Amino acid sequence: MAKNRAKAMEHLRKCLEIKPEIPQANILLAENYLDQGLIDKALKQINAGLTYSSHRNLLFAKARIEAAGGYWEQAYNSIKKIDFETEEKTEYLELALQVAEVQNDDYLSLALLEKLVALGQQNYSYCLKIAKVKLGSGLIGESKKFFDLALDLNPTEESCILEVVNFYLTCGHDIEGMEKQVITAFVEDKLLKLKSQNPHNTEVTKILSELYYQNERFEEIYKMLTAYTLKDLIMQTSLTIIYKSWIYLNKNNEAKKILDFAFKSKHTRGEASYFYADISLRKREDDTLRFSLISVYHLRKSLRLLIKEFEMYKSSKDFYSANSLLMKIDAISNMISKSYLIYYQFQLHILKNLCPRAISLHKHYKRS
Repeated sequence: MAKNRAKAMEHLRKCLEIKPEIPQANILLAENYLDQGLIDKALKQINAGLTYSSHRNLLFAKARIEAAGGYWEQAYNSIKKIDFETEEKTEYLELALQVAEVQNDDYLSLALLEKLVALGQQNYSYCLKIAKVKLGSGLIGESKKFFDLALDLNPTEESCILEVVNFYLTCGHDIEGMEKQVITAFVEDKLLKLKSQNPHNTEVTKILSELYYQNERFEEIYKMLTAYTLKDLIMQTSLTIIYKSWIYLNKNNEAKKILDFAFKSKHTRGEASYFYADISLRKREDDTLRFSLISVYHLRKSLRLLIKEFEMYKSSKDFYSANSLLMKIDAISNMISKSYLIYYQFQLHILKNLCPRAISLHKHYKRS
């Protein structure tokens, strides 16, 4: 086989010596170099062909070689020289799409995706990509069409269902004519089907618990989450949802065990300490001060991480994800302000003169 390859390459070289402008001969020789991992030689050969012609096949070959070598910016410059209006070769369009996505060119990515779908490439992943690009541009109605189409094309794929579910939960209120009850019913139906296939799917459990919590369906949260061990329970959703649901249902002893366990982990210690501080204040226990300060320390660390994540989403113009994080930031900020208030309320209980300071710090964190 190596002998045949060498013979074919020699034949191509002789052809190009006679007629160096033949595009296909340059492409075939360059691709042979590429197959051998000789990226620089492959590019040199394609560039030689481009000195005679800017044939689109040469430009695509150049982009393919540049992408294979990790030269994404050069590949991007190559595909930008191509007119895609009349292009119907799927492999060329998919190559251009890969390059456009690496270079974060949403406009070109969208044009290529729509072209692929128009050519009959009814790939659910293409529809999801179109939906997300349109969502990033604020075209909610258009985005919905492609999320729905993706689900129609692949109604059983977990990742597809979760993408669509998260879209409806995040953006449903902005869809004209879409009522909250309809969104809730749709999302719950999809998630319960996923949960029946995999009862211990953490992401599905988390979304369902948040949905039930928003609708004050505490009994259903309890039934769903008591299937987990104490260790796994904390991983399923926020400690706030678990603790407050248990307290609402008068499961006080179980709630205490959950707090004890959550306090042992640095990831949930901030929330656990906040609830401990609240309990201790009502009982006028000395631990109130300790727990309130521990809560502030850990929650402020969590807050800094959330703010960094928020800035990342904001920079990438993913405003719906950024908005979701703002709600989390607000919840953590509110906890911090209440922890300070608890601290000074207890000091007031002891010293009788720190109420103004407590109220001042509480208002400061509420504003922040």
